[in-house]
Amino acid sequence: MKRIIVSLLAAILLVGSSFLPVSGSPNDHLLIPRDYINGAPIAKPLPESEMITILFSKDWINKYDLDPNPEIVSISISESELSNNFPLSKDFVNRQVDKGLNLDDEVIMLRMPLTLFDRLNVDEKGLNVTLPVSHFFRSFRNSGTIDAILNGTELAEVADSDDSYSYENSEREGSLLNEPLIGWHYEWITLLRNNPWPYPEYHINYLIGQTTPSIWTHVSTDRWDIYQEREIYMRSGNDAIEITVNYNDNVEYGRILLFPAFWDNGVQVPIEQWESQGAGLIEIPPGSLPHSFGYHVQTGNSRYYVTFEDMNTLYWYPTYVYYDPDPTYYFDELKGSSELWVETGFSGDIHAWTSPVRDEWNYDISRGQWLRPRTVWQIVEWTPEMDFVDIVVSWMGTNYDELATWSYCNSH
Repeated sequence: MKRIIVSLLAAILLVGSSFLPVSGSPNDHLLIPRDYINGAPIAKPLPESEMITILFSKDWINKYDLDPNPEIVSISISESELSNNFPLSKDFVNRQVDKGLNLDDEVIMLRMPLTLFDRLNVDEKGLNVTLPVSHFFRSFRNSGTIDAILNGTELAEVADSDDSYSYENSEREGSLLNEPLIGWHYEWITLLRNNPWPYPEYHINYLIGQTTPSIWTHVSTDRWDIYQEREIYMRSGNDAIEITVNYNDNVEYGRILLFPAFWDNGVQVPIEQWESQGAGLIEIPPGSLPHSFGYHVQTGNSRYYVTFEDMNTLYWYPTYVYYDPDPTYYFDELKGSSELWVETGFSGDIHAWTSPVRDEWNYDISRGQWLRPRTVWQIVEWTPEMDFVDIVVSWMGTNYDELATWSYCNSH
């Protein structure tokens, strides 16, 4: 199996009494202020009334899938065929079921929020979509398995990539120096869009991936925040979107939160200025780790959209929307970073792992095609200045040949 693995390890740097302010250019590191999410509510998953779920038999998909790529499903169903052959369930809200599906048959499920469906479906009344299997056409033993997952008695299986990358363990004993306020940031990888000359450049307006809070332990005093992020840049407009997992000790037993952040012309947009704040912050129970969330980042209609799906429970959350009157529609740079805020008197150990953070699919609107990260992006730099973070970058081979995977660890 062809594999390239880069492991980065270096030493803690103190960045003075606070983080430096962000200038007007996203070439500078994007730093989230500690009070950014103050007062935001805790999100609840979307109710079934705001979801669409269609259950297909495997035989139907095998017969009518128009895309030869086994990782993509492309189907086109007229309005009459959809209503006649996939009638609404009498027992479940907004669920349509293939008439040919038996109770014990393997089932393929298409599931997403109605708002996302409206953006992806090119047929206003029927069904005409071309989408990745991994996030939209997931396979289950039978329909009873789906019901058990949605009822909370089972967890959905998520592709295990532990055998496809490795990392060094940087956990150590010790304590931080006492300082009035200590801040670190570590920007550990940059991916730039490939130039496919002499072919037209890529125009990526939709990115799908997963972020998986994996391990979180802490023995500490006082308060701290860790942000582990996927940063998505649109350089021509100086705009950016961050997918952020926040580990903090700001309540008695600590919390793990997932949320996005938007930047417009190099300036961070306060949450209250978003067109939609979704339903607030997604709280991840520490006892559920590792816990995988899919992220969907899309541009269009003068808006930036971020939607999260819980890969383990099959629940989706309301979409976060920022309206930009002067938008930039294409992504051209990706970064991974980790940040730590520590207050006065900190002493102890923190181990917070988000592993992996993995981009999986990119949609090229000019080609009308889903592409893997290896096609679109190239690794151009990493910065081994701190052993505060331990990183692995892996371009995986064989079954995972097109996936870009990176993992990172915060250890005191």
